[in-house]
Amino acid sequence: MQANKDYFKVIQITDTHLFKNAESLMFGLSSNCNFDAVMDQVKNTELHDADAIFLTGDLSQDETVESYSYLLERIELFNKPVYWLPGNHDSLTTMEKVFNKSNIFHRGTRIETPFWDFIFVDTKIDGRDSGYIADVELKRLSSELKLSKNKTALVMHHHPMFVNTPILDKYILENRDEFWNILNKFHVDLIMCGHVHNDYSFSFNNVSIETAPATSLQWKKGASQIAFEKKAGFKVYYFLENRYEAKTRIFETEEVI
Repeated sequence: MQANKDYFKVIQITDTHLFKNAESLMFGLSSNCNFDAVMDQVKNTELHDADAIFLTGDLSQDETVESYSYLLERIELFNKPVYWLPGNHDSLTTMEKVFNKSNIFHRGTRIETPFWDFIFVDTKIDGRDSGYIADVELKRLSSELKLSKNKTALVMHHHPMFVNTPILDKYILENRDEFWNILNKFHVDLIMCGHVHNDYSFSFNNVSIETAPATSLQWKKGASQIAFEKKAGFKVYYFLENRYEAKTRIFETEEVI
């Protein structure tokens, strides 16, 4: 946290779906170009007082060294601590190979601030788009929660409860019952997710759940088949002593085809 501030500011960037080749398209849109537009907005409007950047998965679409390297090069220029975790579209091996070259990129595990603790949870399962938390990760989550004395936020890729958009809820966290059984034993204030390509804000079991818009494109809320919006965005959080504030930044993008 920067001096003379009473908040810890996080910029959440998610579902960038970058390609090795900038000309490659996803549903007729350039996710690389949209990522660049979001990075410009972050730099020009939100970076000055930010304390950290959270990258919450699906950072590459083609799982190439080049796609992760491009993301690294752009975000390293911000000179802020970066904490990342993998999504279902990511190659963890390739992410580690690229991101470990940087002194400011860290695989998310735990962050402690004066008012809030952040615990990162890996929900990636190889070969599937839905999420799953391995037994060893569930045990680590329990251990981390036992250590938390402050307000607590979990950071993960997959959503652990339905957002009522059927095309996305098919790919929810599979073992969410086990997950919630652990949370019921502790006090968790917030869950921050990616994966759903839009801005959702709701609560379940007295836990607030926030998702961030994707930098690539947004799935239409309530859709049961492929339907998307030509919008890009990110989310900004201010963590204060007794609460948090979340602000969505989303804007129209241009259609390529």
